[in-house]
Amino acid sequence: MEPYEWAYWMEGKPAEKDIQVPNGLAARKAGATRDGGSYDDRMGSVACWNAVMDENDYSGPQWKRVHRA
Repeated sequence: MEPYEWAYWMEGKPAEKDIQVPNGLAARKAGATRDGGSYDDRMGSVACWNAVMDENDYSGPQWKRVHRA
């Protein structure tokens, strides 16, 4: 990753020049900015307070029962 790409994708800075995908097309035009800002800002907005739903005790066994191979 080139420094100008890192600055755009990770630091949330405006693109210094067009950022291209492997086939050569422009993924982002010069001057574009990322929604949400830098990686730290975006990941700092993520919150997870309950990774398992209350219905898991019922749904898990039901899924296994219905989808047996």
